[in-house]
Amino acid sequence: MDGKKIENDFWTVTSLFSALTQADQPVAALHAVNQALWACEDAVRSRALPDAEVVALKRRIDALNLERHAWVATIDRAADAQFPVHLPADDPRACVGSESIGQMLDRVSVVTLKRAAMLVAGDAARGRAMDDRLALLARCVDERLTALRRGRATRQAFDEGKTYSA
Repeated sequence: MDGKKIENDFWTVTSLFSALTQADQPVAALHAVNQALWACEDAVRSRALPDAEVVALKRRIDALNLERHAWVATIDRAADAQFPVHLPADDPRACVGSESIGQMLDRVSVVTLKRAAMLVAGDAARGRAMDDRLALLARCVDERLTALRRGRATRQAFDEGKTYSA
């Protein structure tokens, strides 16, 4: 991550990554939900857990996923407000992508959690692999932000296509 300025201070790769730790930012809220999901998913894998606790954890995971999707949508609305000009996907000048900014930042959050887990486990090689993945994600976010700033990106509406009953 080279910290290259995009336009508005918040919309830089460095700022987006640092937002993982800023409590008043949607990215930080998304990251907090992912941390809670990580803990629940880790706990539910225990073979010693009684079935009733597994069910309760599964319901908690579903509720957290609903919250996670809401934060991704919030981030996407903020990106759309900051960068309102988009090209249709069939425009040959359009920079297309398969994920929205919110979805990419969700991946950044998850890979950050994986990296931390690898380092805690003493797996430096996998920790470095996560560093490489984070660098690639930073490049993807940076390229998407550049396309958005230039009005050459397609709109990527977040739609999980999955429903959770909470």
